[in-house]
Amino acid sequence: MAKTEPELNPTDTEVIPADSKATETVEMFGAKNFAPPAERLPGSKFKQIMHGYWAKKKWTLPLTFILIIGVILSVPASRYPVLGLFLKSDYSVKVIDATTKKPVTNVTLLLGDVTAKTDSKGEARLKSKVGTVNLTATKKYYKASNTAVLVPIKQKGPAYVVSIRATGRQVPIAITNKITGKPISGAVVSASGTEAKTDSQGKLVLVLPADQATVAATITASGFNDAKLTVQVSEQVLPANAVQLVTSGKIYFLSKLSGKIDVVKTNLDGSDRQTVLAGTGKEQNGDTIMLAARDWKYLALKSLRDGGSKAKLFLIDTSTDKLTTIDEGNAFFEAVGWSDHHFVYKVEREEKEIWQPGGQALKSFNAESGKLAVLEETDGEGTGQYDYAFNRFDQVYLLENEVVFYKNWSSGFYNSSKLSGKQIKLTSVKPDGTGKKTIREFPVPENTSYYSIQSSLYAPQELYVQVPPAAGTDNNPTYFEYENGKIAVKNDVTSQQFNSPYPTYLESPSGKQTAWSEDRDGKSIVFIGDKNGEDEKEVASLSEYTPYGWYSDEYILVSKKGSELYIMPTTGGPLLKVTDYHKPEFNFRGYGGGYGGL
Repeated sequence: MAKTEPELNPTDTEVIPADSKATETVEMFGAKNFAPPAERLPGSKFKQIMHGYWAKKKWTLPLTFILIIGVILSVPASRYPVLGLFLKSDYSVKVIDATTKKPVTNVTLLLGDVTAKTDSKGEARLKSKVGTVNLTATKKYYKASNTAVLVPIKQKGPAYVVSIRATGRQVPIAITNKITGKPISGAVVSASGTEAKTDSQGKLVLVLPADQATVAATITASGFNDAKLTVQVSEQVLPANAVQLVTSGKIYFLSKLSGKIDVVKTNLDGSDRQTVLAGTGKEQNGDTIMLAARDWKYLALKSLRDGGSKAKLFLIDTSTDKLTTIDEGNAFFEAVGWSDHHFVYKVEREEKEIWQPGGQALKSFNAESGKLAVLEETDGEGTGQYDYAFNRFDQVYLLENEVVFYKNWSSGFYNSSKLSGKQIKLTSVKPDGTGKKTIREFPVPENTSYYSIQSSLYAPQELYVQVPPAAGTDNNPTYFEYENGKIAVKNDVTSQQFNSPYPTYLESPSGKQTAWSEDRDGKSIVFIGDKNGEDEKEVASLSEYTPYGWYSDEYILVSKKGSELYIMPTTGGPLLKVTDYHKPEFNFRGYGGGYGGL
């Protein structure tokens, strides 16, 4: 009988030891999903991999996405179409004339759906989606340009240059500052439906129709008055196509050209003359003054224009040229000057007797708010003409954000005892009336019926004070110096030095510069310095000119013979006459808070 194989019992299972790979597979895919190698079906390895992929999808999906994006971005053909869906980049373009190779301004650029215009350098910067984008450049009297450009993720190197060809005549135009003679950058010339901007040299090329001999143009520039020009349509450089612009703004002054004292304004070159306030014929030469604030926003006018025996104080707001009254009444007014937008003045009240308090007042008017403030009043005591003592304002100075003053004492000849124990107070107060303080007190000597200290503004923010000795003594005066809020004895000042004439320092609108003149060898030398009158530089050596004021920090106004007004740049150079004017009889020597007092 043939030997047969023993029949296997289904319950008898051979134990197969687990090797390392089987263990790893179990750990990776889980024991319940593990099938012995003998039982795996074809394709089961792929299924196992996919099962493991999805089991770890928190990590495998992002990595797969990154891998796909990396593949796409590595291929130039697919890189920018994908990035262009969500990424934009700055792209610089420069447009030049195909013939002259010079920049073309005000060209309209269209990059995709983004538009811009070229500046005075022919350049523009547009933010567009990355990738290949259509770029068009158009301007009247030029042939349009249309090209496809690649906007990279980050533009490297210079701007993309577009060359466009003119279809009209290329006309060169030059624009300069009439006062300084310097070129004006960024000025716009508009004519025949096209325009162009000047470069840093004040030059431009405007393409105009070739079939016209002349074209009317308008010129605008920031900080300058607009101008009209009849352009000669020529490609040659012509003097007729050179334009001078005048800095915007108005100069106000008194004029007697009409036979009356009028308030008049003009442009800085004297053009566009207008009467702001016509005289009434009641004005008087000796009682009419006008002072302008340093920024020319307000004017203070003292005038008898309304008739009567007393002049009034008026304000003119130059933004509207409206006239309002500052102060009036039975009093005499004496202008001190402007401290920013506060006008400071003294009042002599007619109804007060000399022995009564308040005979004089020092007041200020806020031109912005219209508010009046009494800074100080005089003192008085007694019973009548033969029994009195009083003080009066002497010099009043406008220093940096402070009004400095003092009041000298007097009494009747036989009432000197009334001054016993009196003090002359050098006082400081802010222009709005706040912050009043006594700088120093100077006692009146015994048995004195009149005692007066004197002062001199020897520098823009610095005072000398002279205190006389007591009567009947041989002592010399004592000198003090006041600056930066402090006062101290000044032993090196002599009487001759104190009594020497000092320049009138005119402060610029910003307060950072001063202008003054000095007589040297019969000529007037004009200087500019810092706020303290130091670091001086000579800007003009002239025979008959003195500073009159400022217009901005860039120009100085100078006067010739007290009747002719000129303007010049602070850097020096030729003078441009503005106008003839009427000079009041009163001079504000030493005062630098406003303009028109010299």
